[in-house]
Amino acid sequence: MTESAAPIYFRATIPCLLSAMVLPLLLGALSIVVLLLNGPLGWAIFSAASVLSLFALVETLTEHVVLAPDRLQFCRFFNTTVIPKAEIVKVVLTPGGGATVGTSSGRWLMIPDLGHGAHIVTDAINAWLEGAEPARSTPDS
Repeated sequence: MTESAAPIYFRATIPCLLSAMVLPLLLGALSIVVLLLNGPLGWAIFSAASVLSLFALVETLTEHVVLAPDRLQFCRFFNTTVIPKAEIVKVVLTPGGGATVGTSSGRWLMIPDLGHGAHIVTDAINAWLEGAEPARSTPDS
């Protein structure tokens, strides 16, 4: 991979976006039932579900992983982490935890799960570290 190569982006998949909305939607449906039975409590649950749903959507839309020519960058819970390529020692697939990056300082950082499959992200980062061109993710995969 040459230094002038374009960054490779991993963003949330459509199933991941939909799953981020399931719990708030279920809470919203439950709140409508409660709203019919108890007015104020139903409105409180409905308001909480609406806020939770909006937060889940915004969080899922902003999470991403970027393989730039000189750094690995990922955003999780509105915090962006940048790791220079030279500091990455290895990337492993942890059972039940997804892709994890080990740095030369001894830190282990979890890569956010975006619905691509942790093994796909791990393989792409390892290929990027070795200088090969990783497979590009498609918007709907």
